[in-house]
Amino acid sequence: MLDSQLRWLLRIFIASLAATLLGCSRNTELISPPTMLLISDGRTRFDAMPPELRDPPMQIIYAADRDIVKKTALGIEYGAGRSGKLVFGVAQVGFNRDLSWPEMQAMSRTEARPRPRVAVEMKQLTEMGIICIPLEEMEVREGRYRVPADKMALINAGRDALHGQIREQLRLSPEKDVYLYVHGFNNSFEDAIFRLAMFYHYAGRPGVAIAYTWPAGRGGLFGYAYDRESGEFTVFHLKKFIEAVASCPEVERLHIIGHSRGTDVVCTALRELNIEIRAKDLRTQEQLKLENLVLAAPDLDSHVFEQRVAIEDLHLAARRMTVYLSRTDMALAFSKWLFGGGSRLGNLTPEKFTPDARAKLAALKNFSLIDCQVSGWGTSHDYAFAHPAVVSDLILLLRDDKAPGAANGRPLTPTFEGVWRIENDYLLTPVAESAPNSLPATQNSP
Repeated sequence: MLDSQLRWLLRIFIASLAATLLGCSRNTELISPPTMLLISDGRTRFDAMPPELRDPPMQIIYAADRDIVKKTALGIEYGAGRSGKLVFGVAQVGFNRDLSWPEMQAMSRTEARPRPRVAVEMKQLTEMGIICIPLEEMEVREGRYRVPADKMALINAGRDALHGQIREQLRLSPEKDVYLYVHGFNNSFEDAIFRLAMFYHYAGRPGVAIAYTWPAGRGGLFGYAYDRESGEFTVFHLKKFIEAVASCPEVERLHIIGHSRGTDVVCTALRELNIEIRAKDLRTQEQLKLENLVLAAPDLDSHVFEQRVAIEDLHLAARRMTVYLSRTDMALAFSKWLFGGGSRLGNLTPEKFTPDARAKLAALKNFSLIDCQVSGWGTSHDYAFAHPAVVSDLILLLRDDKAPGAANGRPLTPTFEGVWRIENDYLLTPVAESAPNSLPATQNSP
């Protein structure tokens, strides 16, 4: 018994030491431009950014169930503690240098980095409304916890304010899409905002960008364990927030992007929503307007994933589901060791699937695995949001609604059926054209 306890404590101790190396990066330096912006065809949408959106700061809506550490000149500082209250607000994100549109345009279309280097930074943070109240503000009636009438009015006002903010931002964009990003382990509030802001900038600032930021990033000896349980804590709040966003009449499509431990949070929330919606004999995809579900570097037990996707049909909750994997993801290799050898979805490679498993995955509707054989950029765990090739593919998938394959304008290299490979030279080097893989106009889904 003692030996097993010591081994577990050793694992936790090593986890805390490894967090800064293998967890998610907190560097606010602007990532290098996606490869798509280095070629003329890929620049069209960026160059056509509406004039109203060209000048920083960018407006990133956020939802948070983190505690407030203090009030600051910028507005609020959120910490890693858990809050029973889910709030939303707007983060104004700009650059640490005053850049004209021509300067910003040139900087975003070349590999040559400006000196001094450009970083993203918070300009202002404004909390705007409440989506969920804490337990202590509820009352017990008829043997159940219930939301008092005055608090329900507050929640309804918060939802209306959220819809108003989404509506105002959609007014400036031809796309009526919302991109909801859910971060992973060891992320601060600012990490989530900055990562989404950089993706949003390079994509040409389409639709509305929302960062859902849950109480992670506590650090210390038990930081990973704390973040893992915070992920369970936030599921209820994420469900309510997804419902609030989807209920906005002006939203036509919702895209959810989970990263690292955030993929478990997303999958759990969607699983529960899927069960609730299907119990009403409704279709999840339609009710949530869910276009894309992306799991990037998923720190998710592969067997849990199999149950949720294959048996419970979670992949049908969205029009398209895409999983980004990397065999060189050292953070997930460490996570596998920490949890006693349980395989992590994001660390699997196509060769590890049996032929039968690959055939069954290929037969799923609109489901793709992207084998990211990329290197030389950022840490091994942040490739989906830092590597120029993978960021390009994400933009083509989410903004342009392109299915995999050169014939669809998204020239990934086909390997196995339903599995595609991406390398450092993505979009910069012609690849053999693959068969079209377009989505049907309609399909059956929950």
